[in-house]
Amino acid sequence: MEELLKTRTVLAIYEDVVMPALYYAKHDQRRGNLTADEAHTIYRATHELIDDLSASQAASSAWEAVTSIPEDENAVVLPPPLRILGCPAHDEADEVALRILQQVLDPRRFEVEVTKADLLAAEVLSLVEQNAPALICIGLVSPGGFAQTRYLCKKLRARFSTLPIVVGCWSGTEAETLARLRLDSLTQVGTTLTKTRQQVMQVPPIHTPPVDHTVPTVA
Repeated sequence: MEELLKTRTVLAIYEDVVMPALYYAKHDQRRGNLTADEAHTIYRATHELIDDLSASQAASSAWEAVTSIPEDENAVVLPPPLRILGCPAHDEADEVALRILQQVLDPRRFEVEVTKADLLAAEVLSLVEQNAPALICIGLVSPGGFAQTRYLCKKLRARFSTLPIVVGCWSGTEAETLARLRLDSLTQVGTTLTKTRQQVMQVPPIHTPPVDHTVPTVA
C-alpha cells in the first residue's frame, strides 16, 4: 500500500485493490476455501488498513488546511455536513466496504455513520427515524446480499418515500446488478466505488442563512 500511494490516489487503490480483495475473500468463504474465522481475520486486517490510511490522509489534510488559511477567516463559510447513514446489506464485508466509502468522502461535507451488519431492518428504520439522515447508502459486496438489499429498500421506501437511497453494489456488471436488485426508479445503484461516491456527492447541501454580524445601532 505504501508503494502504491507513491503513484496512485487513495480512491484508486481502494477501487482497484481493496474492493476486489473483499470480493475474493467473500467468494472464497462461500466456496469453502476460507473458514469464517479466516475471512474475519481478512476483514479485520482490511479495517485496520483503512484506519491507517485514514489517519495518514487526515494528518496531511490538516497540515494543508493550516498552511492555506485565507487572510479573512470569515471568507469561506461551509454549510453543515450532510448526515449519511451507511447500512451493510448482509455481512462484515459489506460493513468494511462502507467504511471505505466513508473514507473517500470529504468529512467537511458529509457526516457518515456506518451501522453494524447484524442490525435488523426494523432497527435501521428506527435509526432513520431518530437521526433523520439526508441520505441512506446500502453497501453490498457480492456474492450474496441481494435479497436483503431489496427487502431493506422496500421497507425504507414504504416508510420514507422521498428519502434518497443509494445502493453501492461493488462487484459484477451494471446490467446484472440492476437485474438482480430490481429496485424502484428513485433508488440509485453504483457498481463501482467511484460511481457510488459521485452519486452521494450529488445530494444537494443544506443551505443555512448567512449570519448578520452587523452591530445594531442604539437609538
